[in-house]
Amino acid sequence: MKKLLLLLICLPAVIIAQDSDYNIYYDQAEKAFDKDDYDAAVINYTKCIGLKPEVSSLYYMRAISYRYGLNFVENNNSYRDLELAILDLNKALFLEKKDLEESHSHEDFTELMSYINFELGASHLLMDDIDSCPFFVLSCNQGNSQACDSAKDLCE
Repeated sequence: MKKLLLLLICLPAVIIAQDSDYNIYYDQAEKAFDKDDYDAAVINYTKCIGLKPEVSSLYYMRAISYRYGLNFVENNNSYRDLELAILDLNKALFLEKKDLEESHSHEDFTELMSYINFELGASHLLMDDIDSCPFFVLSCNQGNSQACDSAKDLCE
């Protein structure tokens, strides 16, 4: 009985601490991203994902932090980071689709999905591994005008 009572008393404190840690890491990630410190952004988004692994936008932000931080001249890990970005983008897309299904939304896509598809196109274009056009076209069809420009320039 004492253990159950202790658990009931301590559990809210643990949840509050996790939310507090999440907010701290998220703020640090956003500040690092805004300062173009993409390595620090990746580290802090990773900490956020550890606390809230079902938040699709965290994977998206970590992916673009990887991609914006690429330096193929000075960093021989750039292709690895680009592959990690693609993995994160795919995870973000999966979670967004899952959220749509669970909410029983009548929408076919979210705004975030259009950005994810654009970033997938840009990442695959950099990797030169598969045709990036379908990602740009899909993102364009989802309302992303930047993707429409890319599709027009690259895919016609």
